[in-house]
Amino acid sequence: MQHLVGALTMLLLQMLCVAAGLAVLYVAWMLFSSVLGRLFGPRELDDIDAALQELSKEPSSAGHGKSKKGQKKGQSDKKQVANAPKQSKSELKAAKKDAEREAERLAARQALAKSSPEATEDISWMKQKDHELLQDSFKAHTKPILSCACSPDGKWIATCASDRCILLHHQSPAKRTKGGGEVARINISFDHAELLRFSDDAKAGGILVCTLADSGSVEMRSVQRGEGATTKTGDILATFPAGHTEGADFLRVASNCRSLLTGDTSSTIVKLHELKGKKLEHSLLNTMDTKKVKHYDMDMCATGRFVAITSFSDCKIWEVKRAHAKSGGDFESLKAAMHLGKHKGGAVRLNSDGTRVVLACNDARCRMFDLDVRFNLDEDPKLMWESELVLEGRKTCRMELSPDGDTVAVADANTICFLDAASGSVCGTVRGAHGLEGYTGQEGPLTGLSWLHDSTAVVSSGTDRTVRTWRNPNSA
Repeated sequence: MQHLVGALTMLLLQMLCVAAGLAVLYVAWMLFSSVLGRLFGPRELDDIDAALQELSKEPSSAGHGKSKKGQKKGQSDKKQVANAPKQSKSELKAAKKDAEREAERLAARQALAKSSPEATEDISWMKQKDHELLQDSFKAHTKPILSCACSPDGKWIATCASDRCILLHHQSPAKRTKGGGEVARINISFDHAELLRFSDDAKAGGILVCTLADSGSVEMRSVQRGEGATTKTGDILATFPAGHTEGADFLRVASNCRSLLTGDTSSTIVKLHELKGKKLEHSLLNTMDTKKVKHYDMDMCATGRFVAITSFSDCKIWEVKRAHAKSGGDFESLKAAMHLGKHKGGAVRLNSDGTRVVLACNDARCRMFDLDVRFNLDEDPKLMWESELVLEGRKTCRMELSPDGDTVAVADANTICFLDAASGSVCGTVRGAHGLEGYTGQEGPLTGLSWLHDSTAVVSSGTDRTVRTWRNPNSA
């Protein structure tokens, strides 16, 4: 029996030794194969060849047969690629990105050429024709500009970027120095502004309202300057949470800076805020869920009485009811007043007293409605005009109504179109306002739009860190 147990023990030990040896051999083989793969693996010549072909493409060669010289050149290029040294993955990725950028530029040029019969592969016609409206241009910030706003007193142009500051510039080019000519720099600690709005306040001497990206709060800062100023430029007058999970995507301010409207695109929540007293004490007046899937845009008239909201299915006008409408008494309710259900809108703007509304609809047409109706008796808003196709049928990303109410500026990713507010006719267009890239997309270089106080020009900002002023072709 003892001999049998000893034999079985020896057999088990031998099997364990064999298994260990096989495991060692397997690990060694895997290491050896990985080394072979690195030394003699595929060189991804197809990716290199594709990248070089994209980089070597020319707009004039699209849709045409190659000449003999071109064929010979292509063959020589392939030979050079075959004899080219190995490239790392990072180099291949960089080449691929360059090729994609070049392809995007080519697609933009081709789309631009198709959009206008006058267009050619050379885009100089844009600068000769549309860019005659350009009045002024200057650089600002160290990173792409996110928003711009013009003060109603005609003094400042405010810009913000992710470089954690807000810059104030003179609206008058004569007062602006070289290099942007910012007259004030408002630093924001550990955060940056995303949206800017100005509001007049006789007591405060001017207020700049901004939304902060990281904290999701709203800040109100002073822009007082000169003799008699009780606060310094950039002083925080009030700060409060906007109350939106992913920050506020919409910010509208009444002219007296006492009522503010905030909203976001990730939910259907709209919040109405109020600031009271000299210390601008914040209170949340109303939180409303429209339950309309998604909000596209919203606006509040300067008096603070009406609010317009465009959503996935319609556009509604809401009335902010107060105890004494004329004197601006205590808040009572926020109720739906008028409905523009047949016209699904994108961007929307109200005039100063809330008697007119301009709607950029999903069918690439703009419409103006008269809101001076007896909506309490279920009288519907009256359609004043319907424009022709604007922006070559592309979706409107932003829209601003001039302070005098005579001109509407609509814009997509990189085009600005001017409409006569009396008839809806197109009176001017600026293509490629901030460069050619992003011309055909919904999101592009143009990031902000704001009218000067006298309605003579509109200011645009872009990811190219440039602020440009465009003359209003509808003004005398």
